[in-house]
Amino acid sequence: MPNPKFPVKVCSKHNLFKTNQPNIRHYFILQYTKKTHKQPMELQTKFYPQRNITLDYFKLILTILVLTIHTPIFPNAFITDLFRNGIARIAVPCYFIINGFYFAFLKNDDKKVFRYLKKILIMYITWSLIYAGISVYYHYPVFTSVFFGFHHLWYIVALFGASLIIYLIHKIAKRVNRKIILVSAIIIYLSAWAILRIFTNDTYILQNGISLFRNFLFMGFPFVFVGYYISTLLTQKPIEIRKSLLLFFIISGFVLLFAEKTILNYFEIKFLGDFYFSLIFLCPVLFLFILKISRYKESDGYMSSFSSGIYLIHILVILLLKMLSNDTYPKDYLFVPILLLSAILSVGIIKLNSRIKIFL
Repeated sequence: MPNPKFPVKVCSKHNLFKTNQPNIRHYFILQYTKKTHKQPMELQTKFYPQRNITLDYFKLILTILVLTIHTPIFPNAFITDLFRNGIARIAVPCYFIINGFYFAFLKNDDKKVFRYLKKILIMYITWSLIYAGISVYYHYPVFTSVFFGFHHLWYIVALFGASLIIYLIHKIAKRVNRKIILVSAIIIYLSAWAILRIFTNDTYILQNGISLFRNFLFMGFPFVFVGYYISTLLTQKPIEIRKSLLLFFIISGFVLLFAEKTILNYFEIKFLGDFYFSLIFLCPVLFLFILKISRYKESDGYMSSFSSGIYLIHILVILLLKMLSNDTYPKDYLFVPILLLSAILSVGIIKLNSRIKIFL
């Protein structure tokens, strides 16, 4: 998620930096010149407010889970299927929730919202161009690549659309109770899940890979709004749910997820992407637990950028390897090399983005 910038006040009496937003999770760099009665002295100070580092490391775990979806990690077919089409499917919804949580900090500032949406759009265009050659090589439909996102880039399109919807709701329907919108978002997700179960066994029910359901409305908006809703609640009061109770709900959610996956396998029902009934309940509770156990420290958000870089580049690594080997590489044994190579490239992406801010 692009890092929003918050206003800063300088307290000259104590030479301290004070923000008028005490719960900032992001960083900024403040440059100023201080002159003494003896001689001018120029100082450059980097100030990193308290950041939720637990959430940053959680994002890295989610990114690794995404890699397990696209690259088998276990040699056993049953365990691989249970992991990549079961446990790992919490990754995308949790990513949406995290982005919605932070987006709530921007909702009252139009300039910051537009800057955030612009940054998402620039990032999408950049990575679409990076993947353009690969998409042409694999005959991926141009229309789908541009407007719906090539492969994993659908997530960026969905995030942009969901954030825009929530912003418009906030501006146009301020008096509408957020609980009503939350219930509506959950109903939208469950409606898509039900339609897919009843009428079709494929999330891509149109030709050329265009999905009617795995998009900004049915997948992005429900989970982004859940994160947005949690953030607005926390501005009013802290989490009062005990960790033991949250753990109970998390375990129950995973049991429900495993049961749902087992039923799908037993009746040989085709897997429906990230659409599990249990995810709309499991992922928010898991996110609340992460917030409950969170630790904060001064940080520039490097780990968050690092995980984003891995997510964005890993498909390029996989497809280039597939292309260079004529699809003959041993898929069952390359998870670790692909992860390491993606991590190395992510470091380069972060350095490049520090100069040309179009990648992250």
